[in-house]
Amino acid sequence: MRHGRSCECRDLLPLVDAAALLGWVEVREGDVILTSDGLAFVHAPVLGRKELFRTALQQRTTLVTQIHAALSGKADRRLPESFFLGLLEQRFSAPEARRQLDTAIDWGRYAELFAFEDDTNEFFIEAAD
Repeated sequence: MRHGRSCECRDLLPLVDAAALLGWVEVREGDVILTSDGLAFVHAPVLGRKELFRTALQQRTTLVTQIHAALSGKADRRLPESFFLGLLEQRFSAPEARRQLDTAIDWGRYAELFAFEDDTNEFFIEAAD
């Protein structure tokens, strides 16, 4: 039974870290406390959650906001994946850099801050209509 519990905790910790990064929970003395922003996210409809997620990301300096800023500064609003992966690999192991970039891709897409083309391995910001 103990092994099963440790696996569950191992799976839960990245979620708690992500929620804390976004300001949705606070961790105090081993307790996870939902903030008012976290409560708003929990009760929001799907589109509202996306907006709250985007806002939470934009209020913090994260890899996602750094990617968005880099893309925004480019005339064609495109950058290759290798650009960001190379930067991450200067500070992290290759597997950790890949994990972080994959998470940033998922988060950026969900927040609609940028898109990622799997065929060309490029980040881009879609042109506004």
